[in-house]
Amino acid sequence: MRLIGTVAAATALILVATTSPVRAAASTAAQGTYTMFCAECHGRTGHGDGPGAPLLKIKTRDFTACARMTKLSADELVEDIKEGAAAVGRSKDMLAWKEGLDDSEIRGLVSYLRTFCSGK
Repeated sequence: MRLIGTVAAATALILVATTSPVRAAASTAAQGTYTMFCAECHGRTGHGDGPGAPLLKIKTRDFTACARMTKLSADELVEDIKEGAAAVGRSKDMLAWKEGLDDSEIRGLVSYLRTFCSGK
């Protein structure tokens, strides 16, 4: 019984550490950034089916395509967002956000994009 109590206490500490108010606020901020700047094309749920997607020449990236998304490093995604996809040989339709978002906002956004595949 003592071992079970110890495991439960350790699990509770891990849950508290990973769901801290600071982490939750950062996640909420990134979700707001996504909703404001990305959902128009990538869709509210990240499927690449936003209302603006049909107007684009190239199909919008589907963030729920986990096999493909896991092959992209965080640095690649940061570069796509920061410099625009055309700067890295992808769609000219993906704008550069380096003037509108700072590095921490872009990194937070990349972390949020990963949640579409993690089931969070």
